[in-house]
Amino acid sequence: MGLHGSACPAAAELGSFGEGGVVSNQACLFAEDTSAPYDPLAEKCDPGANTVQVAGAAYQIPAFWLACFDTADIAVVESEEGDIPQLVSELERVRFRLAEREAAVQELFPAHAAAWDEFRCAVEAAGRKYLKVDTYEIWMLEEDDGEFGRLLKKALSWFRSRTASDLDALLSLAGIEAYDSESKTFSAGDDDPKRFLYGWLEE
Repeated sequence: MGLHGSACPAAAELGSFGEGGVVSNQACLFAEDTSAPYDPLAEKCDPGANTVQVAGAAYQIPAFWLACFDTADIAVVESEEGDIPQLVSELERVRFRLAEREAAVQELFPAHAAAWDEFRCAVEAAGRKYLKVDTYEIWMLEEDDGEFGRLLKKALSWFRSRTASDLDALLSLAGIEAYDSESKTFSAGDDDPKRFLYGWLEE
């Protein structure tokens, strides 16, 4: 799985969301002291990265993760498999964005203010220079036609545009279906709603 097992959470973590020990395509939210986007196909990890895992997710890029980044933070990693859109931002900028976007996020998910607070605390406690997302295993789920990258750009654009199409992209990447724009709620089915909002937080 992503990060060669050094930072990406083990599949057993999925048990908290009812997935048992089934191996799944995962995304990783992590912080490092180096600015380079994560290359999932590199033979070696950067020993100076000083990686700390913040959160993990299965099959999606959770909504709160997207609130951390802007379109300018998309960093494409070229590989034989295709162009992988990764995310990198200075952690100080992320802290500013989370404060700036809090009202919009809480308007979108008013029933989950406590989960938002938990997520913000985890990000702000990361103690590194950069916050990153390894999207590789989620990108792999799409055929390499650029659709994942287009969705990611639209999802990140929502925090400025507030258009319905950009919101649809954000909800799609987060795996949120049947969002009710009037009641500002969504059904998580048998899952914990946090799965779609921030995945799981690392201890």
